[in-house]
Amino acid sequence: MKYKNETCTICLKKFSAEDDVVVCPDCGSPFHRECYKEAEKCPNLDKHGKFIWEATQIKLPEEKISEQKKEIIPQRLSQNQIPENGVIGEILVDKDGNQRPSYRAIRGNEKIGNTRVKNYGEVVQVNKHKYIPRFMMFDKTNRKISWNWAAFFFGPYWFAFRKMWKYAILAMIISSIIPISFMNEITEYYEEAWKVYSEVLMSDSLSSETDFKEMQDKLLKEMPTEPRSMSAASYIDFAIKIIAGLYGNYLYMKKCEHVMEAAKKKGKTEEVQKKFIEKKGGRSIAHVVLFTFVQYGFLVVCMAIMMALGTDLATELRRFI
Repeated sequence: MKYKNETCTICLKKFSAEDDVVVCPDCGSPFHRECYKEAEKCPNLDKHGKFIWEATQIKLPEEKISEQKKEIIPQRLSQNQIPENGVIGEILVDKDGNQRPSYRAIRGNEKIGNTRVKNYGEVVQVNKHKYIPRFMMFDKTNRKISWNWAAFFFGPYWFAFRKMWKYAILAMIISSIIPISFMNEITEYYEEAWKVYSEVLMSDSLSSETDFKEMQDKLLKEMPTEPRSMSAASYIDFAIKIIAGLYGNYLYMKKCEHVMEAAKKKGKTEEVQKKFIEKKGGRSIAHVVLFTFVQYGFLVVCMAIMMALGTDLATELRRFI
């Protein structure tokens, strides 16, 4: 037999003349057929593109090995050839010295940490091809940063959309601290601004473009100065968006892990666990609507308390400073 006395790449046992041997079509690594069925992938998968298996009993000439290595380097992939749920593999260097990334599709039986990809997919449900590669990248590199445009633009609403209530509520409270603390100052600004706007708009008749420009100049001149508290509130909102954009994917992966752990504790049967994951996973517009009501309800309650006390937090603190 050709592979007699060679070693199975999976179980590391030597082949005998009677063994049923299969080889990897990409790198030529040999395995027992049963070993390959159990592993479901080549152990040298991450080396495909720059590795070729060599027989220990028969050595190939160095020039031949180099030629084979050149031949198995994949061509540059166009955008439509990259797998939708693909992850970037190694950066390969071709014979001309040019670097290019290699991509591969993620299979459901692969693992992210100690959990199979398909289990993460059951929690994500929608847009798995966008989140699974990022989860795998976090696991392989120990990084926590990956940009998410939806989380950046919508902040706490995106957290609510993905049923991440803890982060949605936390972002809501942080963004409300300045407006609630300086409620009197902000309210006075809006009252003065509305008064100026109403007076200018009611007193001037807009019969030409010149009149409109004069009205604009008058508004800019007489409008009250925006309080620093409003600027601070805007900066905090923007900071929340940046943090959500940078860490949203990582926080979502942790949420998926929490749902899977909770499902195991919730029910002993797979059916019960599956129903729990379907309920807690995925996304929901209803959660966004509910969060909007919670957010405005929170602000109304805080404003009612401040009005009942006849002051706000900033005014009260000034008495002791």
